[in-house]
Parts: sequence; structure tokens; C-alpha cells
Amino acid sequence: MTLGESAPSYMRDSELYVLQMGYPETRNMRTEIDLSNPEERLYPGMYAEVSLEMNRHPEALTVPAAAVGSDSVGNFVYTITDNRISRLAINIGLTDSGRTEVTGGLSKETPVVTTFRGAPPPGTAVRPPAS
Repeated sequence: MTLGESAPSYMRDSELYVLQMGYPETRNMRTEIDLSNPEERLYPGMYAEVSLEMNRHPEALTVPAAAVGSDSVGNFVYTITDNRISRLAINIGLTDSGRTEVTGGLSKETPVVTTFRGAPPPGTAVRPPAS
């Protein structure tokens, strides 16, 4: 993987190698990076905290992660249809920074209840917020 435009100029032509797959509980992984270091700012053994963008879907439909529920039937969100809470099955993709990508089952025009926990049960009459 080559580091891109967001990296400091002295790192842009560098290569990153994953030596050991990550640990899900800590989100850490052992890596090695070959860096050009013409200004000698970096020394062997230094540590870094790095955030890697693995996938990017800028046009993706996303909802708050707290809006997505999951059970033995699958993933779902609560929506408002005809002034009533309804359960809508969805397909999900990536979750990051408190947002979950919805890859199927939901249109961008459909109002979504922002958290499924504590939401009224499906069928409950509600007044949707003004647009």
C-alpha cells in the first residue's frame, strides 16, 4: 500500500507492509514502513499513531450506527411510514465514526429513527419531525 496525498511530503513515496494482522479488540496491527527520510527527522524504533483509510465510499448512504439494529432475522432500522413506526430490513456495509453504510433496503428519502434502542415498537403512531 502506498501512502497518499494526506501524508507529509517526506512520506508520500513510502511503502507500508502489514506484518501481522490486527487484533480486533485493540484495533492494533504490526506494520513496517519503508520511508524516505532525507531530512533525517525519523529514527529507528520510533512509534507512531496512524489512522489508515482502508475503503472509501463518498457517495454511500449512511445512517447513525445507533439507528441500526440486528437480530436473528438480520439488520434493520426503524422508519416512519404513514405516521407509524415500522421496521425495515437493510443490508449494511462499513461502520466508522458513528455512521453505518446502508447498501440495500433503504432510500435516502426514507426518514429513519436515529436510535432503535428505546424507540416505540413497530405500529406505534408518531408525528414525524418537520422537514
